[in-house]
Amino acid sequence: MILRSLAIGTITPKYLTNMLKKAEFDRNIELYLKAHRFCISSGVLIYAGAIEGMRNLVYVEVNDHGKIQRGKQYYTNEEVYLKIYELALHIYQKMTNLHAQNNKTK
Repeated sequence: MILRSLAIGTITPKYLTNMLKKAEFDRNIELYLKAHRFCISSGVLIYAGAIEGMRNLVYVEVNDHGKIQRGKQYYTNEEVYLKIYELALHIYQKMTNLHAQNNKTK
């Protein structure tokens, strides 16, 4: 299914190195929340997972209809939500752009 491969395939090590800034998130909070709602309603869940033995570090995991991809980077509890919203926006933009392109070709 296109949704599954697109959501999982867009998360690359190069992409994960960029971090959303708190000020950028605050300025565009409605857009990030819309993207997060879109992902959830599309069956793509993005969440933080605890690292055993590491008290203040977590990783990001994407669950796309049961297909799970775990990020390789670790984040603090304070910054992980920024990465979650950043990934949600990235997936939202990719999927809505793909949908728009598919409608143009019909």
